[in-house]
Amino acid sequence: MRGFIKQILPPFLLALARGRPPRTHPSWAQTLAACPAAYADDRLNRFRHERARLNLAELGENDLTAGYALLKFAAFSAGGGIPVIVDFGGGCGEYGHVLGRHLSRKIDYRVVENETLARLCGSDPAFSWATFTSTPPASADIFFTSGTVQYLPEPYDVLERCFSTTREFVILARNSFSRTERSFHVQRSRLADNGAGRTLPSGYDPEQPIFYPHGTIEIERVMAIAAQAGWDPFVTLPNESGVRGGSEEFGCDIAFRRRDPIST
Repeated sequence: MRGFIKQILPPFLLALARGRPPRTHPSWAQTLAACPAAYADDRLNRFRHERARLNLAELGENDLTAGYALLKFAAFSAGGGIPVIVDFGGGCGEYGHVLGRHLSRKIDYRVVENETLARLCGSDPAFSWATFTSTPPASADIFFTSGTVQYLPEPYDVLERCFSTTREFVILARNSFSRTERSFHVQRSRLADNGAGRTLPSGYDPEQPIFYPHGTIEIERVMAIAAQAGWDPFVTLPNESGVRGGSEEFGCDIAFRRRDPIST
């Protein structure tokens, strides 16, 4: 019987029947189909929102990743009046909340997230210091994203748009780069690995497995997109926290500055 099942089941269904998704897939669509649940699931988003609500007041600069220092530098250095900062895939805006408390100037912080999380945070008065939306604004002074690009089905389209519509700084943090074309995997984490803060909300199993599709990003293609749009990298810092663990992957944070900044 086991031999018969192996013959009739596709590899990814066989892996799921064994309780584990397969490690690689030929396309993003097949990777997404192999995930037992979507990354934008309602329960996951409610957990992230409730966790942020419990921990925002206690979060400090030391609780954030190295990419925060690059974001702070860009926010401090941006010209003009109040800089518009887009945090693409920014969760509940934890970076913006900490940044606003440690910066001597006002900022216009806009978090782009999935529709469910944007609605939860955008309708909560506790998060009124930021704007939450599922659609990127037409332009910004600073584009920041941390640990997000590798989880997009069309990352290069997003990057082309950000380099064409951002006026001064683009910061890509916690990346999963490779020097080859994209390779696709199902990544697994615990529910407690999602969000920020030491206090977890009640009513959730912190060990609940969360699966989501992951695809490496070809670094030469990113650099080519930036160069063609008139951007140069000015800081590159090693950062392996966004790497899934494949032998072809490496991580770093990259900050870009536009050669000729666009005035507001």
